[in-house]
Amino acid sequence: AALALGFALDMLLGDPEVVVYPQYFIKKLVAKLDKSFRNSYKNTPEAQRMAGLMMTVIVLLIVAAVALLLLFVGYKLNAALGIFLEGIMCWSALKTAAGGVMRAARAGNLSSAQRKVKKVTFRDTDDMNIDAVIKSTVESVAENTTDWAVAPIFWSAIFGGLGGILYRTVNIIDNTVGYKTDIYINFGKFPAKLDDVLSFIPARIAA
Repeated sequence: AALALGFALDMLLGDPEVVVYPQYFIKKLVAKLDKSFRNSYKNTPEAQRMAGLMMTVIVLLIVAAVALLLLFVGYKLNAALGIFLEGIMCWSALKTAAGGVMRAARAGNLSSAQRKVKKVTFRDTDDMNIDAVIKSTVESVAENTTDWAVAPIFWSAIFGGLGGILYRTVNIIDNTVGYKTDIYINFGKFPAKLDDVLSFIPARIAA
């Protein structure tokens, strides 16, 4: 019931950037701890890898603690409230914002479609026409089907809202620091590998 509710909310509302939305909180938390942890360890490969591991563990523990507390209190008070809170967690694990792009494109609203596809793909969309917007969206969905839909549903189906939101947390950390740049090549190694491990089975289901 919670997974169905989360899926319905995602299809209706997408991925809103508001403070009450769990993904917004997680992104802000990762951004806040990123620089702090990188600067707290020596700038050596071993130390930076440990810093990335520690940051990932701390973020996961915070998210897990908050999620478990909400679920415990919700289900203690009322089963419907518990399902609602768990549904919110399942919703926050999903990311199917491409639907908003396609609705704007079908309506012929180019400026809205450009704005929405920029949010989904982070590309410069100012010079895109409707065809380019659609192609960019389809490409992005094809590339991210595992991360955005299959894996969150997979982990939510097994472990409920907690599994979904913890997977999304790992995915957000990977998207924030899991790059092979001079700054993140070592710091982002652990979250990148953890994301690979958690996505292994869902990626084969998606294929």
